[in-house]
Amino acid sequence: MESMFTSPAEAALQREAGVPGLPTPLADLDRVYELERIVGFVRDLRCQRVALQFPDHLLGDAGAVAARLEETTGSKMFILGDTAYGSKEGNAAREEN
Repeated sequence: MESMFTSPAEAALQREAGVPGLPTPLADLDRVYELERIVGFVRDLRCQRVALQFPDHLLGDAGAVAARLEETTGSKMFILGDTAYGSKEGNAAREEN
């Protein structure tokens, strides 16, 4: 079976996110993630579905960012659960392969 994970699927499914809480205050999400710019991009391209990927240490923000973008654009947001490029765990997994 083909896997969409860049690291072994079993490791990704067994790994805990380890990101407690929401690292970025809700009031700062727009500024930190430049949501106005993203909203413009999504609207200009008339995207109906958008995949969002976050580095492991920012996964705590993913749900709030996706909800805010869905609210503002009307597009459906999907959060990718795979390790993002550049994360420490992802680099180690790639080096082993």
